[in-house]
Amino acid sequence: MKMKRITNADLHGRGVWNQPDTPGLDRLEMQRKVEEIAREVIIPVINDNSDTFEQFAENTDNRLDEKADKTDLQSQLDEKADRSELAAERTARIAGDNELQTNLNAHSADNVRHINVQERANWNNMTPITMFNTHNNDNVRHITGAERNSWNNMTPVSTFNAHDNNNVRHITAQERTNWNSMTPMWVFGNHTNDFEKHLSLTDRETWNANIKMLDEVLDNVRTIAAGGTGGFAGGWNAGAGNGGAVGRTAMAEHGFAGGASARSMSNNNIQLGSGENIDELTFQVYQFCMMNSDGTIPPERIPQIGDISASLTAILGV
Repeated sequence: MKMKRITNADLHGRGVWNQPDTPGLDRLEMQRKVEEIAREVIIPVINDNSDTFEQFAENTDNRLDEKADKTDLQSQLDEKADRSELAAERTARIAGDNELQTNLNAHSADNVRHINVQERANWNNMTPITMFNTHNNDNVRHITGAERNSWNNMTPVSTFNAHDNNNVRHITAQERTNWNSMTPMWVFGNHTNDFEKHLSLTDRETWNANIKMLDEVLDNVRTIAAGGTGGFAGGWNAGAGNGGAVGRTAMAEHGFAGGASARSMSNNNIQLGSGENIDELTFQVYQFCMMNSDGTIPPERIPQIGDISASLTAILGV
């Protein structure tokens, strides 16, 4: 009995052996290629060998049945020989089956020619080749080698952030506005070298000395008589019309102002101490009116005078 064996010729061109890493097959064609060896090579050989063995067993049983009817010694010897032949055939078949099983086991364990469950799931979920090609040719989503090299050579984000937050190396919006508003350097250079518009150090020292001397003279003049058309003003920045003003920044029109910042701002009135009197023919000390324009003393001042008189009377006994 001759058992059929699987040879390399039977496997040539079948299955996923020698397929590219990304086979250009759709899902059904991929499934067929994965199961091609099992369905078209292994299973047919096993079925053929099973048929052959079953036929051999049937023939053997028939022969044994025929020989069982023989009672002579020769028949027994022939039967014995037949049994020996059958045993040898069985041994050969078992050896062939073992070899076939060994080959089948080796083939089944071949993880290069076969795929596992995860690979099958991955391949079944693969994008069709047309969609893959469309995606593969999408230069918007993909980068070129030059872009990759450029991006790989970029500064790390942490380094960039440290640089970006460096307020010494960078300018603020206000600084940019200020600098953009500055005079161009060439204009500034021309201006700097314009000796008609600028003073030399000697000129500056001379002019400053003259100004200082003039200020001293003016201070003396202001102190002695600081303005006036017909009156008198004495004190720094004091001024008078036809009246009199005495004191620093004292001012008088036709009346009298006495004291620092005293101001007599009407005809014929008097202001003593800092303050301003604008009521004609009155007398005021600081902000307090001491005499009305009709010569009378304001009522609020009289009780105080009465209190003084009573005190004097009590003291003097008059």
